[in-house]
Amino acid sequence: MKRSSCELLVHLWRDHPGQTFETTEGKGEGGKKKKGGGGKTVSSVFLVDLNALMTTLHATDPHCVRCIVPNTHKQPGGVEPALIMHQLTCNGVLEGIRICMRGFPNRLPYADFKKRYSILARGKVDDSTEEKKSAEIIIKNTAAFDQERYRPGHTKVFFRAGALAVLEEVRDDVVTDLICKLQGSIRGKESRKQYKQRVTKREMVQVAQRNFRKFLKMKNWKWFHLIRFTKPLIGQVNMEDVLEQLQEKCKSICSEYNEAISTKIKLENENNIMKNEIAEIKSHLSGEQGSIGVQQEIIAKTNQEITEMKVNLKEMQYKLSEEESLKEDIEEENKEIRNKIE
Repeated sequence: MKRSSCELLVHLWRDHPGQTFETTEGKGEGGKKKKGGGGKTVSSVFLVDLNALMTTLHATDPHCVRCIVPNTHKQPGGVEPALIMHQLTCNGVLEGIRICMRGFPNRLPYADFKKRYSILARGKVDDSTEEKKSAEIIIKNTAAFDQERYRPGHTKVFFRAGALAVLEEVRDDVVTDLICKLQGSIRGKESRKQYKQRVTKREMVQVAQRNFRKFLKMKNWKWFHLIRFTKPLIGQVNMEDVLEQLQEKCKSICSEYNEAISTKIKLENENNIMKNEIAEIKSHLSGEQGSIGVQQEIIAKTNQEITEMKVNLKEMQYKLSEEESLKEDIEEENKEIRNKIE
């Protein structure tokens, strides 16, 4: 088929493993044929399928893998139900499914369960409710859920096979109902808004039509033309008065500007004079600083001499007190001697 002259047949049978054909390239120099790649073989096709299967298995997280022969004739797409059921029975797959149905294969932490299914118990579960208690309230509040299909654990809640599907269906119904209500409220608001706009436009059209009819009735009335031409002039501003007011305002602003300029020049001159005086005072102070330093040295020496003289004065006062005490002792001894002599 791959060597057929019909392009459609070649395209349909291009990947079939049993159809092979030789591919030859043009002859090179010397008339020798170049070596070309052979067609697909059964082993190469099997290897490619095996690699694709292993890639899929590595990319997923399967719980179990069972290879089942669909038929005994190696016919693509052929299925023999009896053979498949026999293999599933012998492999223990059906028994494993039966055991799985009797156990609790599905589990969820209380925090994740509360976060996902708290919508099923609106008004009864909030953030302050304990996670384990929240899970029990949510499950009891779900009428379509059998209470025997779950067991609470220490940190997780366990479910029988297919129990979470029931909760997901109930949750989808609740979410769908809320979304429908939200969409209904939004569409109702938009519809009311559009209705108000259309009513307003309709009223405006009626007002425009009424005014246009009145204009058609009175367009030939001379008094109407007189009123129409004189009405814009009523209460109109006299431009001459406006110009006079603007000229007076301009004169006052110009006089204020000239006064500000003269004041600025005066203040600048005074500022320059004060700068010169400050410079002279700084130069005078720099000259006086030298004499102040000399006077400070003299004062420091004088203070030092005064402190020394105070120290000497204290010493002399101490010696004077000693001399006076000694004098008093001598006078008392003299008195005693005189008394003895008498």
